[in-house]
Amino acid sequence: NKMCSPARCVCKEGFYRKDGNANLQQPTKKPDQSDCQPNELFRECSSMCEPKCGANNRPCTAKCGPPKCQCQQGYYLDTSGDCVSRDECEWV
Repeated sequence: NKMCSPARCVCKEGFYRKDGNANLQQPTKKPDQSDCQPNELFRECSSMCEPKCGANNRPCTAKCGPPKCQCQQGYYLDTSGDCVSRDECEWV
């Protein structure tokens, strides 16, 4: 039995809530490579199938996701949100 979350307003694409209030602010700059962490690349068309530690061979879609930083090829997203090598992953 699925439970639905309470009805709520959501921001239009490209906007976010400022301090949890209804004041909508547009980001000051478009994200780019300078926002990325080590072992990440900025992708205009992000993958919906980003490799994650412990989530081997999971089904996914080839649909384009929003522009964002994602792990470089050969790296996996760990539970802390860092991109690590396969050897550094904890495979559960």
